[in-house]
Amino acid sequence: MNSDAISADELRHPLPALDLIRELAARDLPVFQSMPRGSTAVEPVAEVSDCRDRDRFERRGSLRLHVVGRASAHGWANWWIPNRAAIEAMPRASAFAIESRPDVEVYLCRRAPPL
Repeated sequence: MNSDAISADELRHPLPALDLIRELAARDLPVFQSMPRGSTAVEPVAEVSDCRDRDRFERRGSLRLHVVGRASAHGWANWWIPNRAAIEAMPRASAFAIESRPDVEVYLCRRAPPL
């Protein structure tokens, strides 16, 4: 895959975009930036998730991507607003390990083995 394969539509979808960044662009210390909203609590993520556990979806620290329904802040790609738990899960799902968080919206990551 080459960088010409990244379309504007793919950047509206967070996980495929992170997968492409890992494959095509990420080097030693990529920076992941997002605008968290909602709870700052982070629930531990089980190795295998049980979707029948309905209570976990109600806990403050569960992963949430808020869908704003229309582009937010005049950005056509701003459809998703994650809470902190989701922000921390997205790089992990795309085989990045979070090294540090120098700001509430900024994460420094390292490439990691795929899950």
